[in-house]
Amino acid sequence: MLIVNPEIIRTPVADDGILLLEPVTGKYFELNDTSTLIYHCLEQELDFESIIKMVVNNFDINEQTAQTDTQNLISDFTQHNILINS
Repeated sequence: MLIVNPEIIRTPVADDGILLLEPVTGKYFELNDTSTLIYHCLEQELDFESIIKMVVNNFDINEQTAQTDTQNLISDFTQHNILINS
């Protein structure tokens, strides 16, 4: 199961986004409002289907695009150590 890395440091930024710092690499990641929603859902350990419903309900996006974009973001988060295996 993937969880949000507890070492990640986050700071709110303008337009409902957040800035993440991965402390081992020192890399920053600025999330827009959609990515921020997905990140918060992952923090709450919601399942993939629940995350997709949240994205579709909160943004003008169809389910297929939401699935693809969310999966891509989860892959990026995993690659950059924002999400880790528990």
